[in-house]
Amino acid sequence: MKKISSQSYPKSILQGLQLGERAFANAISSKIKYAKININCNSLPKPIWIKGDKSDTKSILVDLPENDCPCLYYLEILEGNTREIMDSFKEFKYGKPATDRATPAIKKNIDYTTKTLYVGKVKRDVWSRMRTHLGYYHVGATAGLQLVSWATDIDLILRAHIYGFDPEMKESIGGLELNFAKSLNPLIGRH
Repeated sequence: MKKISSQSYPKSILQGLQLGERAFANAISSKIKYAKININCNSLPKPIWIKGDKSDTKSILVDLPENDCPCLYYLEILEGNTREIMDSFKEFKYGKPATDRATPAIKKNIDYTTKTLYVGKVKRDVWSRMRTHLGYYHVGATAGLQLVSWATDIDLILRAHIYGFDPEMKESIGGLELNFAKSLNPLIGRH
């Protein structure tokens, strides 16, 4: 492959690099809001799955950042055996009968020593995203961990770490998620 100087880069590449540079600078100067939520999967209430009903998660999702800000988040495994977690998740995802609830991808090479279950981002409405990961969003086609459907019978305790950024970061949050995931090496999800 032939090397070219930065002066010869196509305009689109330069614009992309400048956007990435601005996103990084904005993230550094942003006033980041932080929330953490402990989730004992054994204690998750049965889902209601009725549009508009949020009573099943009001007591769990109390300390989230404002819903209009972009967020990065990860789910830390406080207690749980990663092999048991993956076995239970795979059984739910691929079992008979097949689930009608969408779930994240499974990596080819799983690192069973990680303490991170999942890494994600949202441009806005982190509350709804967390409801989907817990498994309470009434639309099953929206991908998420769906914890209430497979993690209530294993000893799994999680801590959701949620970082809320300034609204201007909305279009840049995806690039930050990729690096975040690479550094945390989550058990579930491909980045």
